[in-house]
Amino acid sequence: MDGDNEKDHEVVENCLNAFECFVLRSSKEMAPHLDELCGVVLTLISYDPNFYDSGDAQDAVMEEFEEFDEDGLVDSDDDDNSWKVRRAALKVLEAMVKGLPDRLDEIYAKFAQPLINRFNEREESVKLDVFTTFGEMAQAAVIKTQPFLAASTGAPSAPSSSVLEVERPAPPKERPNAHHLIAVMPSCISQLNKQMRSKAAKTRQGALALLRILSECIPQHVEPNIPQVKDELIRAMKESNSSMRLDS
Repeated sequence: MDGDNEKDHEVVENCLNAFECFVLRSSKEMAPHLDELCGVVLTLISYDPNFYDSGDAQDAVMEEFEEFDEDGLVDSDDDDNSWKVRRAALKVLEAMVKGLPDRLDEIYAKFAQPLINRFNEREESVKLDVFTTFGEMAQAAVIKTQPFLAASTGAPSAPSSSVLEVERPAPPKERPNAHHLIAVMPSCISQLNKQMRSKAAKTRQGALALLRILSECIPQHVEPNIPQVKDELIRAMKESNSSMRLDS
């Protein structure tokens, strides 16, 4: 992007909105251009000319941004609209996940880890879109079936030795191209744990909602990482906010 002014951002946002429509409505025609489109989207989901990522210090900087937002000292809508570009790029990625199911292997390989890195997005509304997009990727990685269908149609199970033991339904069947997404689960859960410690209630709820989606779609890959978020889940269950308690 050559310029960083408001008009430039609006032009790019409108172009990305058009790409979103093209992918959803004309996926076959867009498929040959996927590599080029992925390169553009990969760049723009992290496009933030007013923020310098200093690596290890990024988390501390993001906490400072949260404090500023809570105190009303920063109004990103007035001072910086580059977030509109990032949000529109995320919408294109979400459209690719929905509209190009036969190219999910490439999409996961290119975007799974970079999207996790965007959990540190400083604009809260865009951060929630990051969570939503990753949730769409997780849902696309499995073949959905009716809940408890396998358990209800299978052979009768042996009597349980304890009243506390409940038979688990079989997890959803993974698509063959899901391996790139599954490989980043430890990193994803680790980053979600940080977001669940956020001072912003919407961010905590968004992180909990994504964790729930992951647990429903690929529970066998989330379960080994649950100890990372155990303390934050327990804290959320004790929140005064009833919605937070229900989400946890």
